[in-house]
Amino acid sequence: HRRFFNVTGLIGMRVEEQSVFDAMHRKVVEFARAGLIHGVRVDHVDGLVDPGGYLERLRDALGVAPIWIEKILTRDETLPDWPVVGTTGYEAARKLTQLLTDGLGQAQIVEDWRTATGRDESFHDVLMAAKAEVMQNELAAELHQLIALSEAALEAEGALHGPEAVREAVLALLSAVPRYRTYFLGRQGSDEDRALFDAVRVEAGETVRIPATIDAIHSLIADPTNANAVALQARFQQVTGALLAKAHEDTAGFRWNAYLASNEVGAEPDEATITVEGFGAWLSTQGALGLTLTSSHDTKRSEDARMRLAAISHLPEAFGTLWLGAQALPEAEAADANMCWFAVQSALAIWQPDAPDTADRLTDHLSKAVREGKELSNWTVPDLEAEAALHAFAAALVRDWQRETPGALNALVARGARLSLVQTALKMVMPGVPDIYGEAVGEHLALTDPDNRRPVTPEALDGLAKAPGFTGQKARLTEQLLAMRLAYPGFFSAANCACEEVDGVVTLRRSFEGADLVLTFRRDGGDLSPEVAWRDDVSAVPLPVGVRWGETG
Repeated sequence: HRRFFNVTGLIGMRVEEQSVFDAMHRKVVEFARAGLIHGVRVDHVDGLVDPGGYLERLRDALGVAPIWIEKILTRDETLPDWPVVGTTGYEAARKLTQLLTDGLGQAQIVEDWRTATGRDESFHDVLMAAKAEVMQNELAAELHQLIALSEAALEAEGALHGPEAVREAVLALLSAVPRYRTYFLGRQGSDEDRALFDAVRVEAGETVRIPATIDAIHSLIADPTNANAVALQARFQQVTGALLAKAHEDTAGFRWNAYLASNEVGAEPDEATITVEGFGAWLSTQGALGLTLTSSHDTKRSEDARMRLAAISHLPEAFGTLWLGAQALPEAEAADANMCWFAVQSALAIWQPDAPDTADRLTDHLSKAVREGKELSNWTVPDLEAEAALHAFAAALVRDWQRETPGALNALVARGARLSLVQTALKMVMPGVPDIYGEAVGEHLALTDPDNRRPVTPEALDGLAKAPGFTGQKARLTEQLLAMRLAYPGFFSAANCACEEVDGVVTLRRSFEGADLVLTFRRDGGDLSPEVAWRDDVSAVPLPVGVRWGETG
């Protein structure tokens, strides 16, 4: 078991014990075997002692019901060989944002942020500092337990290492793990995990005074030879996931505020873009049943809010204009520049001219953001004066935009809407199962929880396709492409996928037995509205021909 990060009142269960597993899953197994549920989603799977073993037992217990897991894959990480149909899709959200980010504009935004804030570190630098802080504060109990287990495991082997050397080595090894976790089980481990953990040993050894202690603890985790080492291995792998989540998503992601579109679950802000060729190569690895996620209860920004933020990479001068206007407000003088930069992006992300609650939503979000970042304030001892200065700035910013909406703001909102249509079309036609969260059939502008967990009523979803403006465009596109998927499930399950870019026009083509689905769009400053067309040149499969989506709908 593990506790839920730093919320000590939420405790995990020992599902590795069969009696606990049976008691916890009795009702879901009953529903699955009765055919009352169509699938099971497992969240936080990396927090378990043995995720693979748990999923094997769950697969056997459920029968035919498919399983999806919340597993955040970093960089080129692949899903372990588990009995699941796919992940919940955070990697899809990351790749779509990378594809729709303009590299030159994003670099300009980062440079402007450095000038405005005086900060010059990379996201990786911020992340490593956050790991050290989180491990010695929020996860201090786990750190002490790992140190004690390491000392006991070393003593059982007759190895003598000083307590400070052990503490230093445990911290260095934890910080050097670049993924949520490895999956060693006793002396078993994949070649990929062994190569990764060897690289962790080398990196950690470069940061300590006694590398021999690193080598000894590394060996005990990778190939445990006594009972204490087995316990150390299990606990170490549980803690690395909690550490990366708290340090990356909930600390560094609220400190390195240059380009918030990349500050997302599982994303790498230092790697904000991807080429069309790289995106196509990634698509070729995607199965037909993994979820394609763009918004969830845990995303830091909803899909349309994130595309507004991606728009600043296309129009960095427009964002620069908003920033200069914001800094001219008297309230900016007392507020932290880095969090003001964060606030301007966040206001853009949820801006609706007639919404009466924008200022309240923004200030509530900023309270969470500044406390998660733990530089100006924190949850334990909040600095209410620093927070009040930031709130005053945010409220003044919203009032200023409400008095007279800047042209730069309108330009960014319009570009974000176009990018959202491209994202929606890609989500619907690329390999995988589109996952639609809440009201995201139409426009969905939300920040992280609790903002993205506001109630949605069935009435709010009625008539979206007839709504004016962007909401109607997005809803019609969604409904048309979902109707295609419903009519031709075999095609979407089996069709291959290829991407190319010629003269600024990106083409994503899916083909199966003579039938083609072709999505075209632009990533540059031209017309970004997507166009989808079926082409069935040889009539091997009866598909509708010439169904198109364009600027006019």
